[in-house]
Amino acid sequence: MEPMKPPGKREMKKELKKLRKQQKRARKKEKKFERVQHRIRWKKQKREMRRELREKYKDAPFPVRFYHLFFKKILIGFGVSFVALTFLGIVAGVVFEIGLFIYDDYLDEKRDEPVEDVSILYELSPLDEEGAKRIDAIPEGGKDDTWTICVYMVGADLEDDDENDLSEATIMETAPIKAERDEQKKAKKRENLGKFSEELRENNLGLPEFLYYPQKPVAYSEYMMNEVIVSDRMGAGTNDLYEMMEAELSDQVKIVVQTGGATRWSYGRINPNKTQRFLLDKDGFREIENLPLQMSTDPDTLSDFIRYCKSNYEADHMMLIFWDHGGGPTGFGVDSIFGGDTMSIAQIREALQNSCKPDSQDAPFDIIGFDACLMSTIEVTHSLRGFADYYVLSQELEPREGWNYTAWLNDLCGNPSASGAMVGRYIADSYMNFYMTRNHNIGKYFQYDVTMSVLDAKKCETVYEAYNKLAKAQLMDAASDISVLAEIGRCGNKSTHYADYAHSVVNLADLGNYASFMVDSYPEESSEITNAIEDAVLYHRQNGVLSEATGLSFYIPSTVDSVDGLLYFLEYENDICDDQFVKTLYYYKMAGCLNPELKNELAKITKETPTVLNVDLFKSFVNKEVKIEGTDFEIQVEDELQRMIQNYDFQIALYDDEMSTVTYYGSDNLAYFDGEGNMRVEFDGTWMHLNGVPLSTEISFANDTSMEFCSKVLYNGEPAYLVFYYVFDTEEFVIKGVRKIPEDDPDSLNFMTGLKQDLEIKEKDEIIPIYQTSDLRDDSSDEVQGKKIKIKGTPEIKMEPLDSGYYLGMINIYDQRGDCYFSKVVGYTMSGKKLKEVKVDEDFFGTNY
Repeated sequence: MEPMKPPGKREMKKELKKLRKQQKRARKKEKKFERVQHRIRWKKQKREMRRELREKYKDAPFPVRFYHLFFKKILIGFGVSFVALTFLGIVAGVVFEIGLFIYDDYLDEKRDEPVEDVSILYELSPLDEEGAKRIDAIPEGGKDDTWTICVYMVGADLEDDDENDLSEATIMETAPIKAERDEQKKAKKRENLGKFSEELRENNLGLPEFLYYPQKPVAYSEYMMNEVIVSDRMGAGTNDLYEMMEAELSDQVKIVVQTGGATRWSYGRINPNKTQRFLLDKDGFREIENLPLQMSTDPDTLSDFIRYCKSNYEADHMMLIFWDHGGGPTGFGVDSIFGGDTMSIAQIREALQNSCKPDSQDAPFDIIGFDACLMSTIEVTHSLRGFADYYVLSQELEPREGWNYTAWLNDLCGNPSASGAMVGRYIADSYMNFYMTRNHNIGKYFQYDVTMSVLDAKKCETVYEAYNKLAKAQLMDAASDISVLAEIGRCGNKSTHYADYAHSVVNLADLGNYASFMVDSYPEESSEITNAIEDAVLYHRQNGVLSEATGLSFYIPSTVDSVDGLLYFLEYENDICDDQFVKTLYYYKMAGCLNPELKNELAKITKETPTVLNVDLFKSFVNKEVKIEGTDFEIQVEDELQRMIQNYDFQIALYDDEMSTVTYYGSDNLAYFDGEGNMRVEFDGTWMHLNGVPLSTEISFANDTSMEFCSKVLYNGEPAYLVFYYVFDTEEFVIKGVRKIPEDDPDSLNFMTGLKQDLEIKEKDEIIPIYQTSDLRDDSSDEVQGKKIKIKGTPEIKMEPLDSGYYLGMINIYDQRGDCYFSKVVGYTMSGKKLKEVKVDEDFFGTNY
């Protein structure tokens, strides 16, 4: 058999285009022939039926013959006319739907239309001019320099959309490994939680109450059917491979890709039952290795890929890209085939150490980048130390499309002498400009808030060490004054957050913001962090609600209110954190006490004896007097409790006396301290409405510039979260998008951090608000649907008056661990869209059950 040269990129495109045209022409001819033949058969059949009818009634009486040959035809004509009119009505409806479909296509095309005036994009996301100058000052390489870009692509659900093309043999082979790893993860979580619970009991403390709230029911949807829907979306990994193929690659740039971790690939040349390697260069895209299936989140698999790239495609400049989901400190990658396991940052370091030698002066890679969410953290840079000159990482969740590969690869091929920092800037600018183009074109339907950082790897470790110094100082102070832990939580909550409403699980905050809030209490340590970040972050861009982002994040357990959040904390505490004083500080905050091992660590830096959290002080809040002043109310709070409160909010619910039900409308930041020892609430009877329909809201985070909310809804019949934020300066709400809730595991971390699954709101979409209700007659709870909202034009969220009814409001305060404590309940009477009466209602009390 003669060896065949693999088709080049251009040849592949031409062949594919030619084949599609041929198929289209063939289908057209076939349909036309069928229509002609059908018309001939129909006319012939009609003539034959008419002849048989005349023959049948030729000897019948005149009335009978007249009825069957003439009058019956007239009646049928009237019937046909009626049917035709009905049909025309249906056709008109179909045409209208097609028009909306075409309009959707128009929006899809419009969103990526180039913006002629690039300054518009820079208004949405300003250029880092200082960073650009610093990068320009870095020496370039030679004009003949070569680049090898190694892409470690773990497809996960981003590629397979939960479809499965695995062979039966693969399923059988991987099942035992999958089951074993699942059990190992569950056993580890049980071990961590059990040990933590036992240590709390030894200090006469229990686990936080939020861990024992009953499971909330899932909203029933009349739209949901028991059918398998095959996704028509192109896999995100395949989409990025096509972007790479569209770049005009030069002789000096090669891309080596390894695929795995997905149960299905949109690109037909990728087999999910195998681990494959591909080479993309100016001659096209072709397979170079076909291996037995390997677990993509196994460090050995990554090590083998790196060794292969180094041995076979060594170049003047090497770049390593990790492609998939990211979890920041908890690691990278989700292998759909082997149980959804991830690769920890410690395992990533292990893989790098097994394939190349760390050397900060002569690093194995010019750039290590993560086309993944949340990876620009000090924990990640600490794990990568010594393996790259520069990092390209995102603090925030990344949209589904990820990096703009075509644009930055073209920039690199046009300037192969660029420094690693300059290539990082190519990636950051092309990424930000891509999503700012969409914000400009379709911002009224969907808002992308994104970040991208180019980091000087040699200087990132200084940031890590500077934060550890601050944590040590805070720990020493907390030993003598436990309220320091609440102050840490307050500053963490005020800092820019990442991961949307999953923040209470991942708890990633902007380190630069946090240092600015801590500078008054810890001027030396905070200033050292600020200076170190300025040195390490070479180039950084952001937009929207993330306008205060500084380029590097860190894990801090500010807001933990779920089992997932606590398990995440325990994983960080036991398996991720490398600094003993950070570990001790975080444990003290989340436990309210210290175990013997950590007490010994504390004794190394102070002789103070740490106190145990006084939960009785918080429990007294429910008995405090509520003073009504017009439509406002206030509660006096002593200084000690004020210092211990980490967070607070105002919640509102509708009470139906006839049905004895309470319908929860959510929380807002209407409570505040007035400077005289009082907590005040100024509620005017208005609440957040989407197109005139009230929402049930939860606060995701709040800082000095904005506040983010999430609201549970049915989105086109499926459970989802509507995510939006309020900008204080403009006093406007901005919709970020919709996140569907998977049926199998709605609280999984992969779902919550997977912004690559967010959806745009479009014309004809249907949104139904979901409200949590409680039946006071039998203490049961349920979820009910609100009024259906059909999206026409621009969806709007506004503060509007609530409908007539009796509403229940209260202040919630939270301790350093995240436990909630309620005030007395205040009743509000709404009538004719106006607030008529405010009173303390002793018949009700606050609960999260």
